[in-house]
Amino acid sequence: MTSEVKRKLCQGIAAFLRHECLNGQHSEDIIESLEVARQCIESAFDVSGDSKPEVDLLALVGKQTTFRPTVRQVTSEEKAKAEVFKTQGNSFVSSEKFHEALECYNKAIALDPYNAIYYCNRAAANHRLLKFSEAISDCEKALEIDPAYSKAYSRMGNTYCSMGNYSKSVEAYRKAVALDPNNENFKQNLEIAEAKVKENQQPSTSPNLGGLDLGSLLSNPVMQNMAQRLINDPHMQTTVSSMMQNLLGGGNAPAAPTANSEHTGTGPSIPAMDDLLRYGQQFAQQMQEANPDLVNSLRQQMQNLGGGQQPNGGEPRPPNP
Repeated sequence: MTSEVKRKLCQGIAAFLRHECLNGQHSEDIIESLEVARQCIESAFDVSGDSKPEVDLLALVGKQTTFRPTVRQVTSEEKAKAEVFKTQGNSFVSSEKFHEALECYNKAIALDPYNAIYYCNRAAANHRLLKFSEAISDCEKALEIDPAYSKAYSRMGNTYCSMGNYSKSVEAYRKAVALDPNNENFKQNLEIAEAKVKENQQPSTSPNLGGLDLGSLLSNPVMQNMAQRLINDPHMQTTVSSMMQNLLGGGNAPAAPTANSEHTGTGPSIPAMDDLLRYGQQFAQQMQEANPDLVNSLRQQMQNLGGGQQPNGGEPRPPNP
């Protein structure tokens, strides 16, 4: 460090100490200490804090300490590998293998975390896996990288629809349409979401069971998706088959039947309410053991529906990534 640089630095420090002594924010003891420090610096380096400093230390330090996220340089090789994983993920989505797709998108993002498309595609996989919070976060990350990415807003609207938050979905679709006004899919989804908002404001005519809108429950696409997954689950197929055999007398009878379940006829026994309740509890327990994630998602959706968050009808289907 040259003597001239040192002089400018010390002059700036002395000027800063003088400013602190005069701003009225410190006690007399602190002001006295600051004044002693200023005099020592001025004497040692032959500078004066009374004159205007040539370097504004506060402004200089403020600029250098402003938070700037570290951006890692992505090599061309990493970008190429990331594209391969993205393509594989898209193929898995087309085959409805969403867990595998999610893994591919995770690998693509690990290689190139600054590509908005990867986050948007992962949002689609999370959506189909009923991980709605993760899907929204992915859309937000994609928009943080590329604020003009219309598909990220559209996908966010799709997710809010599945969550039953049609007001939020309308906001997202409007932003998507504003960015891409010629996209017919965006405009159609916006119209559907706006219609759902209006429907949600009208009193429901569907059967209501203890505050639960049965029409919403049966027509909700998320519930339909869950039902399809249950049907395709081998564990659930085995459980249901076993239950039906027991209920109709074609399988092993329960170890401890209730008195109400006795049957004196020659045909298959008709279970009483106690038996039905017991079989129902067994079925729920086996569902929980076989697929806890699905059961938790089902429980959450039932809570949402019971709270009146889901309007009647379905929602716009998410576009392919």
